[in-house]
Amino acid sequence: MTAPVLSVLDWEWHGYSPVGYDPGRLIAFSCRHESLVSRLERAFASCFASFTGLAARTYATHVVDGGVKDGSFDPELGPALGRMLNRLDDELRVRSQRL
Repeated sequence: MTAPVLSVLDWEWHGYSPVGYDPGRLIAFSCRHESLVSRLERAFASCFASFTGLAARTYATHVVDGGVKDGSFDPELGPALGRMLNRLDDELRVRSQRL
């Protein structure tokens, strides 16, 4: 992560996924802290402005949820991730109807 402009630098997989994936994953892992999620969503809003960016964020959230379900990640993330995924999936559906 960088400052003063918030950015995520993931050199290991840089360029392999759409722009919304890495910030989406960061937000997914922050899902239990609503105020932090709100701040991160505002900071990375430009990454999610396009349909592709939102889809990448949604996919990243599904990946984290899969890790919760297979026991790789903290099971306490599950309920908050579920709520986040419902919201993201709804938003994707609405945006896809506009395309």
